[in-house]
Amino acid sequence: MCLINKEYLYSKTKISRIIDGIDYVGYRTWYNRRVIRKRSLYKIKRKLRQDANLNRVASYLSHAMRTNSIVYVIKQILAVSPELRPWIVIWYRQHFKNRKKMIYLTAKRIEKDDNIISLQLPKSAEEDLLVSYMYDRDDFSNEVHGVDCTQDDVAAILAIQDPECEVTQVTHAEIETTLKSCRWYSEIDARVVAKIKQRYDINRELSIVKLGSVHADYIAMQAYIEQCRAEGDVEKRSLGLKLSEEDAL
Repeated sequence: MCLINKEYLYSKTKISRIIDGIDYVGYRTWYNRRVIRKRSLYKIKRKLRQDANLNRVASYLSHAMRTNSIVYVIKQILAVSPELRPWIVIWYRQHFKNRKKMIYLTAKRIEKDDNIISLQLPKSAEEDLLVSYMYDRDDFSNEVHGVDCTQDDVAAILAIQDPECEVTQVTHAEIETTLKSCRWYSEIDARVVAKIKQRYDINRELSIVKLGSVHADYIAMQAYIEQCRAEGDVEKRSLGLKLSEEDAL
């Protein structure tokens, strides 16, 4: 016979099974994992569809950061605002203990048993948020890839490659020329220039330059140009075209 004090039963304490986890302060927690409450995930999905502004996105990412729900939240954000991918990639690298960074691999594209084989990623790549990019090839058979992963993932990636593909890890410096000549790099630069020209066409720019470098309009124009360039750099870093300040050290 189990004797339990009635006062204890009517308190806020709840007796439940271990397999149900602990529902507390917005999370359901087990000994080996934590998730956001299901009703909270529905609310996040609904709110993002209404307005996925940057403050709201940052708030939801912080809420999910130390939980197993982070992948779900990121997918919901990208579903409504795919243009936020560069910002999210950089946020993800900066906020996790086992920080992700872009690693670069060269690979030969080969034909084997009527199949084209090149760089292969683990089957768990999507679950582990491994994002890969293939930059412009020097020629048809040689490829340059960037994979956004942790250092622990590198050995696992190299272990599953076909030896004939000769997959090799290289540094950013070794392929910097290839990256700068990449189509994505040129497209980002073109978008930055177009954005600047949209506000400051050639006639307006020349008239402001004549005012002198200490004039308020000149200072405002230079600030806007630097802002546009910084946005371009963020996109380049998210694609691995440029190193982040931390990775450059």
